[in-house]
Amino acid sequence: MNKPLPAQKAPRPNRSVVTQRTAAKAGMSVSLGVLVWSAMTRGRKVMRYHTLAGVALLGFTVWHLTLYRARNKNFDE
Repeated sequence: MNKPLPAQKAPRPNRSVVTQRTAAKAGMSVSLGVLVWSAMTRGRKVMRYHTLAGVALLGFTVWHLTLYRARNKNFDE
């Protein structure tokens, strides 16, 4: 008997822009919380988390900004 071929998964559609914006905002909130917590703790071991949270906050901010289009692309004024 011939075995049926396994069904191939359909490629996952890209997330909507609204979902990406929500994920970027959540990431910014979490990294800001870790940044504040690590700044208030002031431990030698926590300094590593503070640096990583700062880099993560910058990354999430850039990602969030790229999800919005420029309203006016004509800058020749």
